[in-house]
Amino acid sequence: MLTDALARPLRDLRVSVTDRCNFRCSYCMPKEVFGRDFAFVERARRAGIGVPIIPGIMPITNADQIARFTSRCGATIPAALRAALDVRKEEPEAVLDLGVAYATLQCVDLLARGVPAIHFYTLNKSPATRAVVSALLAARPWEPARGRRYLDEEGATVEHAMSLATESPEI
Repeated sequence: MLTDALARPLRDLRVSVTDRCNFRCSYCMPKEVFGRDFAFVERARRAGIGVPIIPGIMPITNADQIARFTSRCGATIPAALRAALDVRKEEPEAVLDLGVAYATLQCVDLLARGVPAIHFYTLNKSPATRAVVSALLAARPWEPARGRRYLDEEGATVEHAMSLATESPEI
């Protein structure tokens, strides 16, 4: 009979990997990309992995560096982001600004969708990560949206409540 490292019967590899994730780890930080539809997380949950799955974000600080990094690890850059980086390639400050803005938007989306945490890859470029974290602390995307007032196309004031809170938000 085939067994794993703890001498447990091994019915199939998936069971052993699932056990390793659930019983030996307090979280999982996969290399795989979550994807806009969270397909990776759904597949992991269907496989029985119940530990928190934490995405990693690396703010882009240098166009050439990110091109080398992604080619080495097999990651891809979305075409629109690649085009925006190419336009700014000769302007390091513009690349940094774009990288911080893009990483911030990724984090806002992930946190709003309920990820338990985010791991930042800084590559010794912590000012970019600090800028992302500062923006996140200001936006607080992990909290339910509070009501907002804005002007519609005709100039009328519209109140839009996006929270299930019973008390009315102060605006």
